[in-house]
Amino acid sequence: MVLNITILVGLTIGLVEAIKMFKTPTKFLPIFAVIIGIILSTTSNISGGLVMNIFTGLGIGLASCGLFDLGDKTTKIIARK
Repeated sequence: MVLNITILVGLTIGLVEAIKMFKTPTKFLPIFAVIIGIILSTTSNISGGLVMNIFTGLGIGLASCGLFDLGDKTTKIIARK
């Protein structure tokens, strides 16, 4: 199950990056990440029921936003040096 969630987080990051290529304002990207995470979680049926899949998808979307923001901030810090 952990491997499946890890794959879905990576897939969510990739899809949000694809949406970003369409000049979407960055303030909407976390919303897209959460929506994509919920859709991927419910379609892959990771957890048992629908409610658990929605909460798992919420976690996937939030994790992908956090990983993206962490990578973005790290890149900016390295670029300053």
